[in-house]
Amino acid sequence: MTAWLLVNSGQIGVRPFDPWPFSLLGVIVAVEGVILSSFILMRQNRMMRRGERRDHLNLQAELLAEKEITTVLQMVRAICGHMGLHSIVADKDIRQLSKDTSIESLSRTLEDRLPVNS
Repeated sequence: MTAWLLVNSGQIGVRPFDPWPFSLLGVIVAVEGVILSSFILMRQNRMMRRGERRDHLNLQAELLAEKEITTVLQMVRAICGHMGLHSIVADKDIRQLSKDTSIESLSRTLEDRLPVNS
């Protein structure tokens, strides 16, 4: 860019091909800006898609873990019932946690409580 300015300002004895106000240089810089912006937007789009895939995979792993933990709690309650530990079987929190989770109702509740993006 410095060489461009020196050549086109006429200070080094070469005939300027883009005289003041350097409109060709302005066009080149503007096109470069558009191209760089396009690359940045494409990169951000790719990163967003990768993040969405990662979030989906995390959701699937968390749903599987929820199902496994619920099954383990149900088994523990059954063992406690078999061993006569009725206070543990009757515990309100343990009974609630050992129920199968309805993903649809949980999703609906979250959608109702989250703010709407405009």
